[in-house]
Amino acid sequence: MAERLTDRRVSGIKAGEQRLEVSDLVVPGLRIVVQPTGRKSWAVRYRNADGKTKKWTVGSYPDLSLAVARELARKGLERIALGQDPAAEKAAAKAPQEAKAQPAERTVADVVESYLRRRVATLKSADSLERLFRKEVIEPWGRRSFEGIRKADVVELLDNILDRGSPTTARLAQSALRGLWQWAIARGLTETDPLANTPRMPKSGVRSRVLQDDELRALWSVAGRIGRFGPLYRLLVLTGARRGEVAGMRWDELQGDVWHLAAERTKNGQPHVLRLPKLALAELERVERRSPFVFGTGDGGPSGWSKSKKRVDRLMAEELQGEVAPWVVHDIRRTFASNCARAGVRLEVVEKALNHQSGSFGGIVSVYQKYSYEKEIGEALEAHARLVEQIVYRRQSNVVPIRH
Repeated sequence: MAERLTDRRVSGIKAGEQRLEVSDLVVPGLRIVVQPTGRKSWAVRYRNADGKTKKWTVGSYPDLSLAVARELARKGLERIALGQDPAAEKAAAKAPQEAKAQPAERTVADVVESYLRRRVATLKSADSLERLFRKEVIEPWGRRSFEGIRKADVVELLDNILDRGSPTTARLAQSALRGLWQWAIARGLTETDPLANTPRMPKSGVRSRVLQDDELRALWSVAGRIGRFGPLYRLLVLTGARRGEVAGMRWDELQGDVWHLAAERTKNGQPHVLRLPKLALAELERVERRSPFVFGTGDGGPSGWSKSKKRVDRLMAEELQGEVAPWVVHDIRRTFASNCARAGVRLEVVEKALNHQSGSFGGIVSVYQKYSYEKEIGEALEAHARLVEQIVYRRQSNVVPIRH
């Protein structure tokens, strides 16, 4: 968020469960950073000469007042305009002193790599456990301090896995993390166990939950008033793409009305191309460009999914004036498939739109059938978008089934 900061406003900002950054409209790039612990500091985000996004910590608050922080930020931005890099200079000056003063802090990646080498490598399940740790633990937490991980962090990580429709993975991750922390405690690497008394993950099963029309209408309405997550939820509804694919969308993946997903960005390792419907393009036009990522604010996609989902559930219940049956973000993808069928889309086209390699395209078919279905997918998404418009805006039926 960005606003014209005042001394009173800066003093009154309260800490939350997640780190908060409030940008200053007076000096572009300057922001007040509020940690969950309540500690506040001044920082400037900028691009260096190589075009990389950097963060320069100016100093702590209230040691530096708003006026002083603005003055220092202006001087720093002048240096940046001349090609200098204050964050790199500060790090270079600080590194030798820190190296002498204290040993390097262990990151989660450091401890996991040691655990994989010393313990997991001896197990029959070594390969699958290593894949799990690299994707579900190192990817989101790798650079974080191992000692800094708290119970709330663990719950959020597991909730995020559940919200993408992967209860089995959530249970496996919880078990793997327990093993990691027990091993670390036994070796004296830490004295605290953030897994203690964490909620047990639900047993897996074949999910069949789809959002009914009134629920979809409520979700669409709620998405119109929850900030940056709003267009993201609407893109999930309109594309049927996976949560991670939409959340990690980059501006350079969009070429006109076409979204190009590289193989490394998809679950099955296959590139995927979607011609976006006009309704989806209208949502993208609402998003301010603040990062290479469409829904990010720095060097990555958005964080705080669990908190966002709880807010969406609460607002949907208010919208519908009653409780909403439990659902996870991945259920939007199943709803997309169901509504595509309502719009007259052939099953094999729906499977291609979802980038499935099973079903109609499993087995030997996946080896010999290489037609992309790009044209048919584009028509399917447009027909589905017309149905969504009819549902969420209560319009008379104007859905034109696809003709084959």
